[in-house]
Amino acid sequence: MILKRVPKNYNGIEPTGRLLKNLLSEVMVQIDSRANGSKIEILHFWSEIVGKEMGKRTRASSFNRGVLTVHVASSALLDFLVSYEKQRILEKMKNRFPKVNFKNIIFRIG
Repeated sequence: MILKRVPKNYNGIEPTGRLLKNLLSEVMVQIDSRANGSKIEILHFWSEIVGKEMGKRTRASSFNRGVLTVHVASSALLDFLVSYEKQRILEKMKNRFPKVNFKNIIFRIG
């Protein structure tokens, strides 16, 4: 004789699974809450944060453990960003993505 497992509080009438149409909205809410500040979103909004002209000469390449890595077109631009714009950009990123812990921005030539 094989006994089947019966879920706790099962009344025998209603199905134990959930309908996909009900489950989908819950999953989308969870995805949306987690996506606020995802790596892809942060990299995508880089040009918007720094502006069109600076966006043409720079490219956000990675975001790991609170450190954003950005590749720049020239050494002069790298020096300008590190010396004058780094803190301003960091504050803009923190305002745009309040749930993300930004620690630093690293600029590299390439």
